[in-house]
Amino acid sequence: MAQSLITALQQLAAQGRTIICTIHQPSSQVYAMFNSILLLAEGRTAYLGPRADAIQYFDSLGYPCPVNFNPADHFIRTLAIVPGDEENCRKRVQDICDVYSAREAEFSKPETQERQDSFREDANSRSAYKASWCRQFRSVFWRSWLTNKRDVLIFRIRFYQSIFIGLVTGIIFFQTTIDQDGIENIYGAFFFLVTSVSFSNISAVTFTFPIERNIFLREHNNRMYRTDIYFLSKTLAESPQFFLGPLVMITVGYWMVGLRPDVLRFLAAYGILALVSMAAVSFAYIISTISPTTSVSTALSGPLTLPLLVLGGFYIENRTIPEWLSWLRYLSWFNYGFEALVVNQWDNYGPIPCKIIPNNETYTSCVYNGSIAIEQRGLKEENLLIDIYALVAITVGFRLISFLFLLRNSYKRT
Repeated sequence: MAQSLITALQQLAAQGRTIICTIHQPSSQVYAMFNSILLLAEGRTAYLGPRADAIQYFDSLGYPCPVNFNPADHFIRTLAIVPGDEENCRKRVQDICDVYSAREAEFSKPETQERQDSFREDANSRSAYKASWCRQFRSVFWRSWLTNKRDVLIFRIRFYQSIFIGLVTGIIFFQTTIDQDGIENIYGAFFFLVTSVSFSNISAVTFTFPIERNIFLREHNNRMYRTDIYFLSKTLAESPQFFLGPLVMITVGYWMVGLRPDVLRFLAAYGILALVSMAAVSFAYIISTISPTTSVSTALSGPLTLPLLVLGGFYIENRTIPEWLSWLRYLSWFNYGFEALVVNQWDNYGPIPCKIIPNNETYTSCVYNGSIAIEQRGLKEENLLIDIYALVAITVGFRLISFLFLLRNSYKRT
C-alpha cells in the first residue's frame, strides 16, 4: 500500500510538481524511492539532503549503518529516545543536531544576507494572495457555479414554486374583465406578482452568507482569494435562477389573467419582474451579510422588508404618504415594480367600459381609459423609464452596501 502511494507521488513529481510527505518507519524498498529526506529529532533537524548521502553523513558522525540493514530503521534507532537511557539518547540527538546546524550555518553564511534581501524585495513586489485576480475569480466562480448546478433539488423546488405562483395568480385573477371592477383586480394581480417574486427570492438568499461565513473567513484569511472575488463570484453564479423564476411566473400568469395580448408588453412585464427580482435579491444580500447566523437573518428579513412592502404603492397611495416617511418609498422596489407594471398595462389603453346604474353609488366617477387608470392610483405614466432606472440603481446600490458589510466582516476577523 505504501509503495503504491509513493509510486503515485513519484508520477506527480515527474510532472514538475513538488511533493512533500511524512512517513514513519518505511521499508527499505519504500525508503529507496525518495529523492531527498528530512530527519527530525526532538523538534530539530538532524539531516536534510539527498537520500543517497544520508548513510555517508551518519557514518562521518560515528554512526555507521550495518550491512544489509534498512537505513530508515538505522536512522530511527540512532535518533530515538530509549526508555531507561533518556539522558544518553538526548545527548546523542543534541550532538547530531548541533553538528548539522553548525554545518548548515557555515555553508549558508555567505548567502544569508543575499537571500534576506531577495526575500524582502520579493515580499514587497508580490501580492499577499497566492494567485492572480483572474485566476482567483475563475476558480471561485467555477466552484460557486458547480455548487448551484449540483443542488438539483433546490432548483426543482424553486422552479415548481414559480409555476405554482403563476398558476395561483392565473386562477385567482383568471381572464379578468376589463371594466371598472377589473381595473382594481389587475392592480391586485400586479402587486401579488411583485410581492411573490420578492419574498420567494429573499427567502432563498438570506441564508447564503451565514451558512458559508466560516468557510469564507478561513479561506480568505489563508489568502486564497479576495473578498470582492468571493462576493462577485457568488452573486454572478446565483443570478440565472433569479431570472428564470420571474420568467416562469409571468409566462404562466400573464396570459391566464388576460392582460394585454401584446408580445412586446409581455416581454416588458417580464423585464420589470426580473429587475424586481434582482433588487429583492440585492436587499436580501444586505440582510445576509449583516447576519452572523441563519436565525438572525430569518428574524431580520420580515421586519426590514415589511415597511418597504407597505410603501409599495398598493396599500397606500404615494400622494397620501406622510412627508416624514415619504423618503422611504424611494428605497422600495415594490413601488417601482408596481408602477412600471401598471404603466406597461394601461399606457395608451382605451376606452374602458363603464356602466352606471341609476341610484347606484358604487362608482362616483368612471375610469374611461388607461391614463385615468394610472392616475387614480397616484402613479405617473411618464415614470416608466424612471422606475426601470430606479430598479437598476437599487440593485447596484444594495449590492454595493452588502459587499461593504462583507468586507467589514472579513477585516474584523483578519
